[in-house]
Amino acid sequence: MQENLLIGFIVIWVALVLGSVMLFQRGKDVARKRKLWPIYTVFSNVVIGGFIVYMQPPTMWMMAILVLLVPLTLLTIRLNQIL
Repeated sequence: MQENLLIGFIVIWVALVLGSVMLFQRGKDVARKRKLWPIYTVFSNVVIGGFIVYMQPPTMWMMAILVLLVPLTLLTIRLNQIL
């Protein structure tokens, strides 16, 4: 069971990386990139949070990680708006 979960996580992670490269490293449309960045960031962190919940770590660890994901997401989006 854990091996299947790990393989699924790796496959989804690679898909997110490839999607990121295709969306943000190629092309020259800065306005489009700025529009899609918050959506991509929230989506990728929701996927990571979903895997954390699905893996069912101890409750305190799970809550701490999920609580840390929220400000990390917001700061990542804000940093993109500043730069």
